[in-house]
Amino acid sequence: MPKKIVLFLLCTVLLCSLCACAGQKKESKENLPFSYQCVTLFSLPDAEQNYQNEYYFFQNTADLEKAKKTLSAQFDLNKTVEGETEIFNEAIKKYDDDFFSDKVLLFVKRFHSTDAKLNLQTIDLKDGNFILRAELQNGMPPCALFRTYLIELDKASYIRNEAEIKTDIHEIEALEEEVHQKHLVIAFGKQYKVISDDALGEKIKADIAAAKLEPTDFDPDTHETDAGDITVFGPGGYYAIFTKDYIGVGLATYAPNEKIQSELRNFYVSLESPEKTAKFPEETDNLTENP
Repeated sequence: MPKKIVLFLLCTVLLCSLCACAGQKKESKENLPFSYQCVTLFSLPDAEQNYQNEYYFFQNTADLEKAKKTLSAQFDLNKTVEGETEIFNEAIKKYDDDFFSDKVLLFVKRFHSTDAKLNLQTIDLKDGNFILRAELQNGMPPCALFRTYLIELDKASYIRNEAEIKTDIHEIEALEEEVHQKHLVIAFGKQYKVISDDALGEKIKADIAAAKLEPTDFDPDTHETDAGDITVFGPGGYYAIFTKDYIGVGLATYAPNEKIQSELRNFYVSLESPEKTAKFPEETDNLTENP
């Protein structure tokens, strides 16, 4: 076969291969399985800090050790800030050779200007790049903190270190702490209203205390949150909940009582106070803020 024909065929094959590669779509997946923990870092005095969001994949203990050495120039990894309990060096002990045998660690470092934490909802892979979807409470007290998010992914989810990683943050309205420290709040499912008339709030508490409720052995931990649940809480740690399964007032548990629950529903509807939506503490232990 003449050399020119052979060369032409080789070029044709190569061209077809390149076209095939160019036509391939980068991988996309939704809801990758993951788990994570958040650790607040203790900044060293006068250390130069990088305020840009940082994302790194670690595939082995050696990579993680290098990261620790870099972080130790800006942070004391054996301490955490007041109000936090998790310490970085303690938190990463679980990431040993056994861990990296079938998992990778996505390390995210962010600067936070409010006292809140990202609540990671899902991780999607779109066109070969990662999107971390998270919720963030607004209205939280201001602060200046660096937090790390240690995200554990299956090795099968790892693409490459060059993959672009973005955080898609959805702000949610937080029930401001000072509100329920000053006034009684009544919530119907995830909607709530503030009882700004303190005399009215005291009357509601008195009505609840005067209700004839029957004790029950129902375990509140087995109750699944329902849109019809009514919660009343406020100053001094006052807390009462009314559900289809049980009524809880303080630490006492009682059988459901349709009469008082109906009265509370009617009161909620008639209360002339703006209705707001919030996630309450038992659902939002791990939330945060704007990038």
